[in-house]
Amino acid sequence: MKMTAAEKNLALAKVYQEYIDEISLKSWDQGISSPLLMNVPAEYCQMKRKILFVGQETHTWMEGIEEKHDVATLQQA
Repeated sequence: MKMTAAEKNLALAKVYQEYIDEISLKSWDQGISSPLLMNVPAEYCQMKRKILFVGQETHTWMEGIEEKHDVATLQQA
């Protein structure tokens, strides 16, 4: 059974939430970036060839990790 993009994003959000819960307990230097979380676009499920590009954001992505954004916000950014 193939998953829809919404189902994939929900599965990712569950994994991400555990990660966010863990890192939110830590103390971070100012300027450390929030994590960049994947969000599967609807078109992805229809693509013949699926490619994922992974990169690293610069400091202060989403105002920095100290802002403690929720998973949904980070996935949509």
